[in-house]
Amino acid sequence: MSSGAEFLLEEPAAQSAALSGAYAARQGELACLRYNPAGLAGMTQLSLAVGHDSAAGDWSDEWAALAYPVGGATLGLEALVSTLQSFTLYDSSGVAVDTAGANNLNLGLAAAGPFEPWLAFGADFRYFRSQLYTFSSQGYAVDLGLRLGAKSWPLALGAAVQNFGSQTAYMTQADPLPVCLRAGAETDWDLDPQIRLHPSADLLMFQDPQRPTEFRGGIEARLFQSALLRVGMQKSGNLQGFSAGLGVLWGDYRLDYAYLPDQGLGTTQMIELSLTGR
Repeated sequence: MSSGAEFLLEEPAAQSAALSGAYAARQGELACLRYNPAGLAGMTQLSLAVGHDSAAGDWSDEWAALAYPVGGATLGLEALVSTLQSFTLYDSSGVAVDTAGANNLNLGLAAAGPFEPWLAFGADFRYFRSQLYTFSSQGYAVDLGLRLGAKSWPLALGAAVQNFGSQTAYMTQADPLPVCLRAGAETDWDLDPQIRLHPSADLLMFQDPQRPTEFRGGIEARLFQSALLRVGMQKSGNLQGFSAGLGVLWGDYRLDYAYLPDQGLGTTQMIELSLTGR
């Protein structure tokens, strides 16, 4: 970990997490708030989502997001609360002396809209606060994104620069934010009227030269207009991880689940409920 604000890179939405975060070119989903705010452009009705995830019983996230069209633009709001279960502190003799915990709060406000029918722009401003034991820090981060795509195009492209901003120090020196460039592409393949495949791929490049470039890839299969199956993979240097998930559609509601095997913080399971007018 090279930043004291790694929580800015958290991916709390089950749908996108099941695709290993290959989401820079996606459009029309609230999870775009975490990857590329330009993806909010084109949403025509109120959308709501709430999600929960837990990693090995220690870290847990609670996420809520909303988007609503206003004029020719779309406004988005989100809140993300991350909590580490309290643990015991011991002195050099092995005697318990205190308990400690950690928590993070992210609040975001985004706006997106089209410049042209095939070009959308989005911006997201986030305030965050982090607490570790008795130490705390706060700051802000800005994301800016573009998306290029049209229904007649075989491929959509997206890119965003994320986490420009600053934070106060926990003690004496403030850590830099994890500034990154995220770029990706996606397409649709209709195998027959009842099966549609939606593959996507992203590259994630960090300003910090010590962090390797990450590749993310995923594919979503929509079956019979009511079921969604997802798989994804992520590679960062010598580390590689996989993900999987599913979704169920019922009218304007969608229930998503994601499973991420142990990738350092334990196995993560995620669930998300969305209400989206389409």
